[in-house]
Amino acid sequence: LTASAAERARRRVKDMHRAGQRADFDEVLAGIEHRDRLDSERAAAPLRQAQDAIRIDTDDKNEDQVVEELVRIIAARRRAAV
Repeated sequence: LTASAAERARRRVKDMHRAGQRADFDEVLAGIEHRDRLDSERAAAPLRQAQDAIRIDTDDKNEDQVVEELVRIIAARRRAAV
């Protein structure tokens, strides 16, 4: 599962506000982008998607929509394996 940095920042700000914390979208976004860059460029075990992974972009999807997509993918894989 993945989401753009902007979507993850939007979600984090929303969660922080719900918890009664102040959050600035641009600051949260910059922090996420910085961590993403560090994780993907580190020398030891950089963060990469596995070659055989199925990428599911969760931008603009709620939890139910993501679960529905996962169920469709699993069902299709099961049918193909028979």
